[in-house]
Amino acid sequence: MANRIFKNEKSFFGRLEAFYWKLWEKEGFRFLVIGGINTVVGYIVGTLLRFLFEDVFEITYKWVFLKASIDIPYLMMFLLLFSYSYFMMSKFVFRTKWQLSRNFLYLLSSAPNFFLQQLFIWLFEDIVGLPYWWAYILASLAPIPIMYFVNKLLVVPMEKKPTKETKDTK
Repeated sequence: MANRIFKNEKSFFGRLEAFYWKLWEKEGFRFLVIGGINTVVGYIVGTLLRFLFEDVFEITYKWVFLKASIDIPYLMMFLLLFSYSYFMMSKFVFRTKWQLSRNFLYLLSSAPNFFLQQLFIWLFEDIVGLPYWWAYILASLAPIPIMYFVNKLLVVPMEKKPTKETKDTK
């Protein structure tokens, strides 16, 4: 492999790198790596927005809608980063071509993740009493296993099954 960092494949680091690239060929591993990157980027953007709302501009960061508490900075982070997340999932995890129509489907697929995260933020911050930065971390991690399957359904185009031709036996 030309792009290897450690050219000596028999060294410890060479074997470690070869093991990494072998794992990289597995979709589930790529999902963990890219999902981790997406989670860290989302956490940083969400926490920064919350800091701006709460400490810099001193404006309310919660919106109560139908007796549900919506965290506005997290909502803004979600809307800002959904296309980035779709790009990362389609390009690196599922290795499919980026499509605008699938990008909007991905937005719909992310809705359960968003609502789960809002629920966990409310639970960890308002009910348990954790600081928002802990609530954001825990709320980001909790829905990951469920979202793998939802993402795969909506990011990867459905393959048409070939129709079986039946022979008339007359």
